[in-house]
Formats: sequence, structure tokens, C-alpha cells
Amino acid sequence: MPPSYVQQWGIPTPFPVGDVNAYYLAGKEPALVDPGPLTPAAWATLSEKLKGKKIRRVLFTHYHVDHSGLAARIQRDFGAEVAAHAQDGAVLTHWGEHRDQRQADYEQGLIRAGVPKEHRERMRYGGIRIDSYAENATLDTPLEEGDRIRLGDRDFEVLHAPGHTAGSMLLRAPDGKTTFSGDTLLERITPNALSVRRSERDALPNYLETLRRLQRQELGRILPGHGNAFAKAPLVIAAALRHADVRQERLVRLVKEQPGTAYELATRLFLRLPDDQVFLAVSETLGHLEYLRRRGRIHVDTRGSDDLYRVEA
Repeated sequence: MPPSYVQQWGIPTPFPVGDVNAYYLAGKEPALVDPGPLTPAAWATLSEKLKGKKIRRVLFTHYHVDHSGLAARIQRDFGAEVAAHAQDGAVLTHWGEHRDQRQADYEQGLIRAGVPKEHRERMRYGGIRIDSYAENATLDTPLEEGDRIRLGDRDFEVLHAPGHTAGSMLLRAPDGKTTFSGDTLLERITPNALSVRRSERDALPNYLETLRRLQRQELGRILPGHGNAFAKAPLVIAAALRHADVRQERLVRLVKEQPGTAYELATRLFLRLPDDQVFLAVSETLGHLEYLRRRGRIHVDTRGSDDLYRVEA
């Protein structure tokens, strides 16, 4: 359970992950963390919870639409200021203007990954649909590592946690007993560090480095973006790092057996891969391949429009 000064609300999302956790902190600076996606169902739930309440500040832990989509609505309706890490705040500020370029970058990344045309067409539709779950929100308070921001009656410290997105962040209470983790730390899910676009190729290496850094931090009870609050963050982090090691060793073996594109390797890494999971599977595979490439364990060559991954003979 969250501490007594935090109200946790489950806000519906149109994604398989289910509800996103929105957190409300009353007090002199009433604040809302991760308001949810821009959908009628999410707004109906959130607006009912907010009846009679004030919001001075709305904050999102990262720009993904299930966390940030209603930030602009809260900004307009409540006169709230929007706060986020500077990098992710800039993404949402220009969400609409960059839509076409974002889709083109994903398309190019999927082509280089060797994803067949029929899968890319389904993913293109899915991306357009996802884009509609957020709108431009002006960033009033850009945050960086070590900044403090008041939520309710308490100041929280910003911990920059690149990986899940470049501007993902955690918010740690001053006594170290409570931390809002967004999707960086989830008890039962390893979040995907999206790696499809060329500009995202740092994502998984950065995420693994973030996890190692967080292992050395006192985080207390974790209030995550999805699922229940949990303690013992170091155990969750250790499990995520072990999971990454297992995936990477499996990938090295697969590449030794037969070089391939990220798509080909993903279909061998994830057996019985459902069509609606191809994008995330390719993304995770690309992230691990990039991590291995940087360590010299895997090499990449260009084969026409595809990137072909191999190991040295």
C-alpha cells in the first residue's frame, strides 16, 4: 500500500498491461503523478476521482501515452503546471508536430530490422492509434537529476533513470522510504527499452546501467506505474539484470548457429510469437543486440536494406 499521504488510483488504458497507477498528493501543493492516457474511459475514471480536488502540479514519470496523455487536459481544466524530466517533457511539448517524423523513423528502423511488410503495416496502424492517446502539453517545469519538486506537502528528489525512455525519472521522498518509479521498476514485468528507431539504440544499454546505479540507492517502498507497491527493490533489480544476461547469452548462441536480422532472431528467441507482440519482441531483440555489439560479442553487416547480425568465425 502507498503511504497515507498518497492516494493511488487505477486508470484504465487500452493496452495489455492494464491500468496505469495515478497518484494524488493533497496539501499546499496538490499534485497528480502520471494522469493516464487521453481516452474517454481514462478521463471518466480520473475526473470522478478528482471531483472537489485541486491540482497545482501534474507530473509524468516518462512520456509514454499511458502515463502522460491526460497532462494537457489537466493543465487546461485545473490550471496546473506540467512537470517532467526535460528530455521527455520536450517530447510531449511537440507531440503532434513530430508525429509524422516519429512514424517514419519507426518504419525505417523496422525495415533495417528485417520486419516483413505485412507486419510493418499493422504496426503503422498501431502507432497512429497510440499517437492519438496524447496531445501537446506545454512543459512548465523541466526537471533534471538531483532537482527537488514539491508534491503535496513534501519535496521529492528527481533521479534521472534513462532507459525505458531517455527522460524517465524516479521521485524519491526525502526520508528515502518512498519512491515513485514509473515504469523503470515494476515488480512482475521487465519494461521494454524501446530500441527500434536509430535514435533509441542507447536505450537498453542505458537501462541496464540505470538498474546497476539504482542497486546502490536507498529507494524504500516502490510506487510503480503498474501493479502493486512493493519493497525490496534490489531483489527486483537483480532479477531484471539476470533476465537480461539470460536473453543475451541465448542470443549469442542463436547468432552463432545462424546469422540473421533482428526480426529473424526475435522469432527464434521468442517461440510462438503472437502478431501483436512482434514490435516489442523486435525492439527487445534490437536492444540486446546493440548491447552485445558494443561489447564486441556480435557484429553487424548491411545486407541490402537489412542489418545482418553475426559473430566472428
